[in-house]
Amino acid sequence: MEKLDNLLYVCQQYLQGKFNIEELQSRLITAIKPDNLSKEVIEILAWANNEIESAIFCLNDEDKEKQGKEIASKLIEAINNEKGEQ
Repeated sequence: MEKLDNLLYVCQQYLQGKFNIEELQSRLITAIKPDNLSKEVIEILAWANNEIESAIFCLNDEDKEKQGKEIASKLIEAINNEKGEQ
């Protein structure tokens, strides 16, 4: 549960504007190790990383931060769903 809480914290900090999308990607990668996570959480983290990578390299600054907020919100929703199932 602690790893999920760490992921939630990272997403919430991003949504509050504490850091940019590049830092979001870095923190998500280092926040957890995939052990003891469900297949669904691992898949959503892989999806998020791919979406962030695409936003960083394909969108202008304003649009990539907007995309980052959508990604962080979806991650929060998925993590909360996972926590509810545990």
